[in-house]
Amino acid sequence: MSRQLRRLNVDTGQSAPAQHSIDAWRIALPALSFLAGLAYAFVVIGPRVLNPFNLSWMVGDPATAYLGWAFFRQETHLTFPLGWSHAIGYPLGEPVAYFGSIPLIATVGWLICNIIPENVQYVGIYFVLCSALQFYLGCRIGRQVCGDDAVAGILGGALFLIAPVFTWRAFDHFSSTSHWIILAALDQLLRATARPSATDLNLADPELSIGVRQSYISSMLAIELYHTRKTRICGRLLVWLRWGSG
Repeated sequence: MSRQLRRLNVDTGQSAPAQHSIDAWRIALPALSFLAGLAYAFVVIGPRVLNPFNLSWMVGDPATAYLGWAFFRQETHLTFPLGWSHAIGYPLGEPVAYFGSIPLIATVGWLICNIIPENVQYVGIYFVLCSALQFYLGCRIGRQVCGDDAVAGILGGALFLIAPVFTWRAFDHFSSTSHWIILAALDQLLRATARPSATDLNLADPELSIGVRQSYISSMLAIELYHTRKTRICGRLLVWLRWGSG
């Protein structure tokens, strides 16, 4: 009994600093991610795009996305799927996702449309959100791949944030900057591979990504989620088999 108590004391003494470090990281990472995302968005798209009341720069695909939002905000009630506009494609209607209007964000805008100005766009704000999530999830992935190293996590977040395939979409089609959905699925796949748990939160489940994803993002997401589910199921089976044989 005394030997077990000594071992418990040693384990507790070793884990306390590590636990404080983990808690500090969890507090600092969201703030750092927001600052990194905001700074990167300011450099890439500039203050004009970030200004939700400035529409003068909108041409091409961003202008099309704004038209979808402008029609959708005139709806008298919400329908499913989210982002359905009866004014487009009359008389049946059409989802504003075809316009690149990011239906999930458009739905949030519809809920507050009575208190926001008529001429307002949200693509710049959405890119800030995507940039912050890109850095945040990149940090999580970097730490998991590199043995929980904080520096590796920050470098991983920066790598995913400045990825050309992500940055390029900010110059044309903002709804396609939703790469954080793929990173969230990859993060969960790595967590499931390392330690399967029934309490893990599926950040990349389709329920949370509905209305913001593109067809190719959906395809990659489906593959990652399939492997995540399969890994968790296999992990639980192994746990049950070990418990039953023990």
